Amino acid sequence: MSEKFIVLDTETTNSIDDPICYDMGWAVVDKDGNVFQTYSFVVADVFLDRELMESAYFKEKIPTYWEQIKSGERILASGYLVEGPTWSPNGRVLMFFRQDRGSPVKLYTIDLTGYNERRVITPTDASDPAWSPLLKL
Repeated sequence: MSEKFIVLDTETTNSIDDPICYDMGWAVVDKDGNVFQTYSFVVADVFLDRELMESAYFKEKIPTYWEQIKSGERILASGYLVEGPTWSPNGRVLMFFRQDRGSPVKLYTIDLTGYNERRVITPTDASDPAWSPLLKL
């Protein structure tokens, strides 16, 4: 079995100085370029804002995004501000923070399948998640 890697990709809109992520995806690949799994999420509150999407680098692909959302190839995810993705040390879980309009910032995890999203309870607002290394006993 060959070693596998996770490649993370994001697409942004707005400006270089103040980018806003509207598309986040990843692929599991090996060193030979074989692709084993891919997932892609489109942030609804950004993607559905026509004015913001006018400045998106790939705005000409918006009709393709809609086709992929309808077919289930991409997931339309809620959340006004979704940022700070970081992979768990074992590469099976992605942690990120999300802020809905008018709500506090909260941490979430989602598994490699793109499902099983769970909120990580914190005593106050939370952002910029980080994992500690795996401990070997």
